[in-house]
Amino acid sequence: MKQGKPDNAIAEWSGPGRWLGPKFRQATHRYRQAVQAGSVRARADGDKAAQVAHYAKAQGVAACVDIQVRQVLCEAGIPPAMFLYYFSFSRQVAKLVRGFSYMTLRNSLPGLVERWVSRGLRRDVLVRICYDVFTISDAVLESPNGSGESPNE
Repeated sequence: MKQGKPDNAIAEWSGPGRWLGPKFRQATHRYRQAVQAGSVRARADGDKAAQVAHYAKAQGVAACVDIQVRQVLCEAGIPPAMFLYYFSFSRQVAKLVRGFSYMTLRNSLPGLVERWVSRGLRRDVLVRICYDVFTISDAVLESPNGSGESPNE
């Protein structure tokens, strides 16, 4: 794949002047090749171009979330060896935000934070990721028993 500007599907959602790097472009290129070769299951409507564009958009959003999470982690002084665990947490939060209602999010998120705290991650950093990256309000982060922590405290 040529080095240069990303194709139109990527530029359309990533905004002007944003470039997410070679890993992103390589992943999108590999996915496009796999769809064309038939090794990836095609959409029911058979629109391969739309399938690749949807994949590129989802990967771009994930890359942007990772960039924002990395910024929060660097500001909090988290060692780079621990980044992977915080990225895993952010992907679980993204899945909750993307696929569930407000009430389900309100019931599930405090337990998710507690689970990752029990695994050794810092609660204040997890709450900051929810607050800064996903713009989840303080009310959602508070557990029903009141043990939730506000990022502004």
